Amino acid sequence: MSTTVSIRTKRKIKLIDVAKALADDGMNLVVSCNDDERLQFGEKDASVRGIELFAEEDGYTVRACLLSSKADYRLFRLAAAKLAAMTGGKLLDEDDEPLASPDERFDEAWAERQRLSGLNVVRAMINSQGGIITIYGLFAPCCIGPWLLKDQQIAPQGELTGNDADRFEGYLLMMQNALANARPTNTKLCLAHKDDPERRKDISLISISDGEPDRFDYIEGAALLGIIDRDADETALIPMKQAWKVLTPGKFMRLDDCQFLRTEELTADDVRLMLCEAKAFEPDDQFAKPAWPGFGLDEGQRTFVMMWNPAISNVKLKTWAAQVPDMLTEPFSWSVAEYDKVRIGDRFFLVRCGEGRTGIVMAGLIDSKPYGGEDWSGRGRTTLYVDLSPSLMLDPEQAPMISTAELQRAIPSFNWEGGHSGRLLGEEEAQALEALWAKFVKKQSCEKCDPKVLNLTYLH
Repeated sequence: MSTTVSIRTKRKIKLIDVAKALADDGMNLVVSCNDDERLQFGEKDASVRGIELFAEEDGYTVRACLLSSKADYRLFRLAAAKLAAMTGGKLLDEDDEPLASPDERFDEAWAERQRLSGLNVVRAMINSQGGIITIYGLFAPCCIGPWLLKDQQIAPQGELTGNDADRFEGYLLMMQNALANARPTNTKLCLAHKDDPERRKDISLISISDGEPDRFDYIEGAALLGIIDRDADETALIPMKQAWKVLTPGKFMRLDDCQFLRTEELTADDVRLMLCEAKAFEPDDQFAKPAWPGFGLDEGQRTFVMMWNPAISNVKLKTWAAQVPDMLTEPFSWSVAEYDKVRIGDRFFLVRCGEGRTGIVMAGLIDSKPYGGEDWSGRGRTTLYVDLSPSLMLDPEQAPMISTAELQRAIPSFNWEGGHSGRLLGEEEAQALEALWAKFVKKQSCEKCDPKVLNLTYLH
């Protein structure tokens, strides 16, 4: 989502001369890219994304992008007018219609509408898909996802205000200023698919060489976080969404959904420990896209049933209900009995049992290999857990659900009323549950549900 203005002209100038002319008018500008075909520049300490000028065969294009700042939109208007004046060209809008004056079309009211609509588009995309949107700022990328929206108090629903846009713009501006002269991790490496070299995933790399960690100021956003001990020839590659689980506590500050600022010196021992912990989150196939519950069942994908009894669990009903709207930002882990059969990318269904309304309250994918942890019951037993990545979570007291009785009728061979958490379903049982769940998900997606009691996100 961007806004463009074209200048049709035969006269050619150097793009940098537009920035120089604006600077002569008193603007304090910084340039991040300058060549014969493209110029990117912005207003010092006020631009989030800056603006871009492109040389075209029949003239020039000026562009302002999604989530630009007030200063960026102002600069967009001024640059379009300046470029037209310097070339004597004809101004055209995005529909190739003549544009009399950028000042009239792109005034402050227009800029405010752009800021609010841009933030609303990003919010809607993230809340409906659960993904991360990367925008490229004047100096560094910003990886915007559920975590950053929550951190900046951008509510999932409701009307956005100018204060919301100001707060979010201020944070993105802080990031650009903080990272303007900072050294990122090495993100020039890519992992290619073994059968299709055109399919690649970029890697943000932390490494040890000759007993010393490579120098960097922040972890730059990428598909994968790579941690390498070159001295020991050991490597771990994990999805970047898992990075926060392994980074050394106290030595990093989270900037957004994929990037982290280093706040203290990192030692070789820190890197080795992170590498060891990352092994628990390293999938067998980095390119696999497991099917989410309700959208088919992959060949070889297993299905596990987790059990939750609020009366005896350390997770109480009140706590559970509070986490429903924050499903995409809250960490979830659950005990698993048949841990020796679990693989990353398998699916889970979490069933409330015991008293009250019982049935499926969460579904999604298993996000880690099993790992040991403190016994949730406090009885000191050996307990294995897996991390969960949900695609649906509901409040059993208020939301529609597939009840225990329905499950028992559809799949009578399995005990849905209790038993150990993390039991493996047979293949026929898993197919029957998938069909039941797909029907339920389709119905919920067609109805207007209160996100405070039922959070359904398409993560496929």
